[in-house]
Amino acid sequence: MICRDVGVYTIGLKDLSFTEAIEWADINHVPFLQVRGGVRGYNLLKVTEQQLSDWKKKVEESATKIQLITTDIEMMDLLHGETSALKELNKFNLIAKLLGAKALRILGINHSLDSLNKFDFIKNYSGIDLELELHSFFLFTKETLSTLCQINSINPHLKVLLDTEQLIKYSISLNTLYQKLDIILPITNIVHCHYPPHILHQQLFNCFIDKIRKHSQIVHFCLEYYGKDAFSNQSLYKYQILCKYLQQGIC
Repeated sequence: MICRDVGVYTIGLKDLSFTEAIEWADINHVPFLQVRGGVRGYNLLKVTEQQLSDWKKKVEESATKIQLITTDIEMMDLLHGETSALKELNKFNLIAKLLGAKALRILGINHSLDSLNKFDFIKNYSGIDLELELHSFFLFTKETLSTLCQINSINPHLKVLLDTEQLIKYSISLNTLYQKLDIILPITNIVHCHYPPHILHQQLFNCFIDKIRKHSQIVHFCLEYYGKDAFSNQSLYKYQILCKYLQQGIC
């Protein structure tokens, strides 16, 4: 694995506006942000064209770039061809390109294997990369992970965003963790790190990161910190210790 810098997800910067988040990241030498774009974040679909233009200029003037924008679009809705989801995705594509983002996050919460076998959307999609964040036990089964790899082979624009908290939650042992990672890591290029992990999960977390290190593809790490105190000062502290942790040998 090649660690291509470490970024911050703006879910942990709830005290900052968009422009303040860019300035904060620039001052603290954070190379990229992943922007929370849904209604609980910066609600990008409701932002005026003028404001988006101002934000575009702000990003262009900054050393910090926007790597990804998170949406709350469900993958199942896209696979089923729901008009509202498809329209929303098209709008987010335009905003992402304007702000220089390389990918959009979509959610995997409610899925069935039959739904994943509906390939029309996958075959026809030609926008920027879609990072599917897995948020259900079903999506972490070996059968489903293998199907996601098949989808990626049909259209490489669909990739997987791994979340350390979710993966550990649905891995009952180190052995099952490794088996799942062997399947899914080849189509993973973003990892959301909840750091530090709960003390009961420390070993699994360490070995998860170690396993990722041994893969040859580029992986982007991003701090995800949420909660009542998810403000910029706490996020900076957690970001700094995450960077030190990733620079060390582990496991």
